[in-house]
Amino acid sequence: MSDRLSIVVLGAQTAAELPGVEEIGDDAQLKFATTADELSAALPGCEIMLGWDFRADALQAAWPHAVDLKWIHWGGAGGSVVIMDLDSRTCFAYAMNRMLPDIGGDVRNTPLRATDTVLNTHGACSS
Repeated sequence: MSDRLSIVVLGAQTAAELPGVEEIGDDAQLKFATTADELSAALPGCEIMLGWDFRADALQAAWPHAVDLKWIHWGGAGGSVVIMDLDSRTCFAYAMNRMLPDIGGDVRNTPLRATDTVLNTHGACSS
């Protein structure tokens, strides 16, 4: 068994499908799965699982092979997220009230967008 962290990604076939994954570099071994059988084969020895799609049935079918998992991070459309820390037996989930057809999402982020607009309009932020 390798000393590197082992991460399985459910819902992707290659690292090229995951924005930002190149930052992991050689710090972790990445495994990929798109089916329950692939996930069952990839899970043993993995400490982290990243959910990249909504095939929860694959995770349910492969769960008996998840004996080494310590952390699960599942991202969803529009910023929904589920984070499970299996060592501390905690789980956090966030979902928006509603999705809107714009990048801004719901109205709770209006003050953030307004502040950004004011700072950029008056030259307080520069690129």
